Amino acid sequence: MRYAVLDSANLSDACLVDAHLKGASMGNVNFTRCNLSGAELSENPWLEGAIFCKTTMPDGSIRINNT
Repeated sequence: MRYAVLDSANLSDACLVDAHLKGASMGNVNFTRCNLSGAELSENPWLEGAIFCKTTMPDGSIRINNT
């Protein structure tokens, strides 16, 4: 999924374990309850307006809300 345009996608409940997302555009994506464990992101990913709620982040931490 490198360099994919995922803007405004609903990825809630998606399993993206070890996904390769470098260079992907992910503005306004809904990552609610998404599992991003081990996912490979760009150093400065485009995530403006993305929703993170109960999301498992690449480092394994759980993001409870959008802040």
